[in-house]
Amino acid sequence: MQEQQVKLAVITNKAARFTPSILDHFGILQYFDEIYCGDTFSEKKPHPMPLLKACEAFSIAPEQALMVGDSRNDILAAHNAGVRSLAVRGGYNHGEDINLSKPTWVVDSLEQVGI
Repeated sequence: MQEQQVKLAVITNKAARFTPSILDHFGILQYFDEIYCGDTFSEKKPHPMPLLKACEAFSIAPEQALMVGDSRNDILAAHNAGVRSLAVRGGYNHGEDINLSKPTWVVDSLEQVGI
């Protein structure tokens, strides 16, 4: 994605004091252009503000963005921001089927889409 100049952001409800070290632990911190945490703004997912702020930072319209997530809050935030969504099954969703949140697309693994 970096070779294609796709901008990437992490939008999490986790606190900022934990997020960079988690991303670093998994060896992926360097891939993200922006990191927005649950305490970055006055609102957090499922509110659209973090997604809209990411669109603004990347100078794109919400219709040009894609939210990839594994929870109801991720998909609802995308709906609320007017952003398409790719739901990944098996994530942190309190046992609820992610399809109930009505994402644009659903996959079992990011490997299915080459990510």
